[in-house]
Amino acid sequence: MTIAKVSKDNTGNGLEEDQEKSSDEIGSNPEGIDGNISAGLAEWTFGGTVFRSFDEHVMRSVPMYSECHELILSLSDFFVRKDSLVYDIGSSTGALTEQIARRHANKIRRIIGIEVEQAMVAEAEQRYGELSLVQFVEADVRSYKFEPCDFVVSYYMLQFLHPAERLHVIRAVFDKMLRGGAFVLFEKVRESNVTLQDVMGQLYQDYKLANGFKPSEILAKSRSLRSVLEPSTSTENLSALREAGFSMVSLVHKNLCFEGYLAIK
Repeated sequence: MTIAKVSKDNTGNGLEEDQEKSSDEIGSNPEGIDGNISAGLAEWTFGGTVFRSFDEHVMRSVPMYSECHELILSLSDFFVRKDSLVYDIGSSTGALTEQIARRHANKIRRIIGIEVEQAMVAEAEQRYGELSLVQFVEADVRSYKFEPCDFVVSYYMLQFLHPAERLHVIRAVFDKMLRGGAFVLFEKVRESNVTLQDVMGQLYQDYKLANGFKPSEILAKSRSLRSVLEPSTSTENLSALREAGFSMVSLVHKNLCFEGYLAIK
């Protein structure tokens, strides 16, 4: 993109100079998203200082975020056994990891929170590092080597991977899951029908407005997620779970464009 910059020579005449502005410079201008959180066009990240405001931001952004933590805890009762190994993929600040650890403190061998952002891992360790059953690891789940386990949670995380990489992760989970174990997957989804997608999208904007987000913040968040978050459809998510090998798959939660699935091996 070229813009005109006006300057003057030593005679005082106005001179037009062409100044090139790169697309990188355009995208790097941060826009306010929520309090201290800001991001540029297609530049959303969970790194940096996002951890400071993450919990409050996500609870205002995702319908029934805390309530679905409770649903996951209830589901875990059916699958966590004596000496179980549990994984929380995309553990962020460790809130859900800690809740599972406390609920099954007398049963599990260990729960491992996998998180790619160093600042999130450091925050989780500071909050819950004293719990002997909890371990937080800074790792990329796409190359992580799982150990045999009974219960795995991915709470709104796989949606940030490229669609071609999601099945690989689900297969890695399935391969190391013990028979009778379960994978709980929550994802933002898109509708396969254009009309339904428009309805759900507008209702979600209304939800965020009702939760105190400004229109400019909602737009800024949407712009920042371009190429960063590409939701799959419900059918695609269910098909991926079955293709990975899970024999029993069910929808356990839906609220607007947010869904949760239970997959049992």
